[in-house]
Amino acid sequence: MIKRSLILSFRFFCSLCLFCLICVSLPFEINGMDYRINGNVEEGDRQELEAILSEAENAYLSMFKLDGNDRLDIYICKDLPEFIKLTGVEWWHGGRFTNRTIYLQRPAALRRLGILEQTVSHEFIHFLVWKTAGNNCPVWLNEGLTLNLSGERQQMDCIGINVDENMNTKDIDALICSRDREKARLGYCQAGLLVSILLKKQGFEEIRDNLARFKLQKPPQEPIQKN
Repeated sequence: MIKRSLILSFRFFCSLCLFCLICVSLPFEINGMDYRINGNVEEGDRQELEAILSEAENAYLSMFKLDGNDRLDIYICKDLPEFIKLTGVEWWHGGRFTNRTIYLQRPAALRRLGILEQTVSHEFIHFLVWKTAGNNCPVWLNEGLTLNLSGERQQMDCIGINVDENMNTKDIDALICSRDREKARLGYCQAGLLVSILLKKQGFEEIRDNLARFKLQKPPQEPIQKN
């Protein structure tokens, strides 16, 4: 009798775990956009991410003249090694968008650093750029536009960095993709400056229209990450 009771309890426990796993990965919808959060989802993460994504949609979706009829996956990595393995970027990155998925370091860690909302919004803008330009947007433009739209450029620590608005864009791409943190920081500062100049000269609407034209072109060759 005791043995049967233990078996039933174990089966109930397994069923409960499976149910919780399914519930965590169930998609949710905001303004027609379908999201699915997978990976190491801790209690409270889902609700907070839903709120951040809803705010990002309201802020940026109409700017790109996009509807919400699409799907975006969010994968929360269990630890730093998994994040680096899945994204190929260095440890100082909080997230990365690729293949219709936003990969995030653990929200608790990003929350402690005060950059959870900033990171999710940043990667959401990358998603919108991808929807507009496909894989054809140059790295410098993709990062520079995202930094300016999210307001991160104003918060970046570019003090002491000798930015040059005439730097070749291929050189900026190589800096951004560098595995050296200081070189990458220089690349992001350069990209942010260059795109801020373009926004003043052309306006966002013209840049957005150019992004749409990129979608019809051959993808640019991506720079190889350098040490």
